[in-house]
Amino acid sequence: MLTVEEAAALYGVVVNDNPLALNIAATAEARAQVPSMEDWIDRGKPVASPGPGEYPELETPPVPWLAIGAGNRSAQIAIDR
Repeated sequence: MLTVEEAAALYGVVVNDNPLALNIAATAEARAQVPSMEDWIDRGKPVASPGPGEYPELETPPVPWLAIGAGNRSAQIAIDR
């Protein structure tokens, strides 16, 4: 539950006190005066990514590289413990 003041401060909603009612015109006017915040979230840079079930071939292994398999003695020791 909100007070009339909280509705205005948090959501930009203008409510008339008596009778208690939403003031649609005043709400639209108040919200129109708020500066645009289009770039307030840094979404990073778009990168190409594989689709579901796609596994692209790498030109070189990434660094660091974790290799687990029969040829990797340290991984085999860790599995046997």
